[in-house]
Amino acid sequence: MEPIHYALIIALAIAAVAVLVARLLYRQSCELGRQNAVLRGRTPIRKTAEQQQDERLERQLEAVMRERVTFRASRIMGRGEYELFRAALAVTRQPMPASWYVFPQVALGQIIRTTAADDWQADQAHRSINSKRCDLLNLRPQRQPSCRPRIPRGRA
Repeated sequence: MEPIHYALIIALAIAAVAVLVARLLYRQSCELGRQNAVLRGRTPIRKTAEQQQDERLERQLEAVMRERVTFRASRIMGRGEYELFRAALAVTRQPMPASWYVFPQVALGQIIRTTAADDWQADQAHRSINSKRCDLLNLRPQRQPSCRPRIPRGRA
């Protein structure tokens, strides 16, 4: 082989090594830039799903615990819904219960209403409550909720 070919092969090898080193340095520079941005507070640190869930629950608890928000029990069905419910019982030939109705998995927002001086606070508290469910709801014939037992998970 001629000396020019050796020189060309050596030059290509040096260029390939230079490209690899440049790429490695570029990646390290990008990573350092991200770390600096996080340290300066510009970019939030990526959170796990568990951390996000904890924050969401914390915000819901804060919304419910506000002093200006008050809660009251509410009838579970309006008059029209109750009449439809009674008609459905009649069509399916189920007897009207004399003392209690039992409903599974009822959203707490159906039986608890919120009021507040600021409507947005009441809305936020109601959304937080409505996202929760009770396992069983005992309901008096007057459509007033009586108790909401909770079944511990893993036992049923």
